[in-house]
Amino acid sequence: MFYQGLVVNPSTELNMAFGGRIMTNAGGSVEDVLGETLESLFRPKNTVAQRKLLEIFQRAENVYFEQWNKERIQEVTKRPAAGNFHITNSFGASSGASEYLMEPFPDTSGRLKYMRALIDTYKGILEID
Repeated sequence: MFYQGLVVNPSTELNMAFGGRIMTNAGGSVEDVLGETLESLFRPKNTVAQRKLLEIFQRAENVYFEQWNKERIQEVTKRPAAGNFHITNSFGASSGASEYLMEPFPDTSGRLKYMRALIDTYKGILEID
């Protein structure tokens, strides 16, 4: 199932556009397809701004998954770490706490690292001309 969401959120808009592009070019490089998608959606003024934007989106995605401990996830959930996760409980059927920020995915230390990295990522956004 392809994720859909409100496109008023730039990350959701990018996620949907990227997903569509990568499905039509499954053999393409993630970085190349992401770069094309960023260019199409946000029209950076120059290559330096585009490169920074690419790095920001990659960093925001990667820093979360860098906090995963796959062995710990399997120990707690009794199944291997999934390639995807659900933002809310009960597969989105009801509102509740954001499961992706709860144990065992990032632990307390991982959440702190994730928060600090997101703050640094935000500072990077402010530096783009």
